Amino acid sequence: MELLPSLSLQDPPKPRVAPSQNALQSTTNLFLRQAIERCDAYHDKCKVGRDPAFLPTRLVDVRDENAVRLVEGFTIVGGDDASSSSAPKYAALSYCWGPRAHADQQLKTTDENIGQHLFEIPMKGMPAVLKDAIRATRELGIPFIWIDCLCIIQGNLQDWEKEAGSMHKVYGSAYITLCPTMSKSCLNGFLFRDPPSIVFPYHSLNGQPAGMYRIRFTRSWIWKMYLTVPHHPFAVDLISGSWVRRGWTFQEAALSSRMVLFGASATHFHCRTSRVTEGEDTETSVSLDDLGLFPLLPSTLSGDKLDEAWKHIVASYSQRNFTKHTDAIAALAGLAHRFHSLREKDEYCSGMWLSQLHEQLLW
Repeated sequence: MELLPSLSLQDPPKPRVAPSQNALQSTTNLFLRQAIERCDAYHDKCKVGRDPAFLPTRLVDVRDENAVRLVEGFTIVGGDDASSSSAPKYAALSYCWGPRAHADQQLKTTDENIGQHLFEIPMKGMPAVLKDAIRATRELGIPFIWIDCLCIIQGNLQDWEKEAGSMHKVYGSAYITLCPTMSKSCLNGFLFRDPPSIVFPYHSLNGQPAGMYRIRFTRSWIWKMYLTVPHHPFAVDLISGSWVRRGWTFQEAALSSRMVLFGASATHFHCRTSRVTEGEDTETSVSLDDLGLFPLLPSTLSGDKLDEAWKHIVASYSQRNFTKHTDAIAALAGLAHRFHSLREKDEYCSGMWLSQLHEQLLW
């Protein structure tokens, strides 16, 4: 028996059968499409900060089922969508590169191969997480996806600085952000999950403790039982994964208006208004912020409350891991840009604000 971290719920959840091993089966695809449609139709809060006219410098074009290629934003606008005031929809990928040895193996766009990538990006040698992200984007009916290693020219400092400075727009304006919470590195895919399990509630005869049992069938023909007190797959998938510990994913999640989180046990849709897990009938307000993992961006705070919000962000962010420690300031720049719109008279200084420098130097 293994004790798993979990999320408190006011009411014990109903028994549920975990989703299949295929994270993109037809029922999951339908679940995600319906969740996105509901968000589009009813969630005004999720439209705030999203610029429908914004288009990244480069995107990966996945419309051809047999090939993918890099495209530059101005060439997209000059095509079929030239008469539209809105840019084409695109997904964004938020994932773990993993240890340096894995990151070095990742397919990247460089000054040497960008010409080739504008013609076609070779699928051979592409790491599993990128292949799965491309497949997921196609299944959701989205024509383009933004992936950092392909859409930023790696090894080109000028391009990296330019693109890193626009992350608030890239993730803030993405139609959806794909988050493989279970992938430890770029070499790990996320569309094949562990064998399914059955989850059911229990209560002690004395009333406490209460929680959930999870029984999972394993390849070794042994039944495993997991006890979570209390339980929810959303919390378990996040806390037990590597994605939630990566430095760059902190602002990528905070800046995104909505995300699909591919967990080890289920797929979850999360937006600024609600959260729903596949296999469940209703939406809930339980969010990333409730777990203390990602803060919600303030929109109406000012003065001391705004200062406290930034301290909370920095405290959480400082616990994250980086492949390159030199990325720490850049990976916070998008959030700083959002905050600057609320404190225009202040000056941002590499993770700190000039008016609060005497306190924030301590972090």
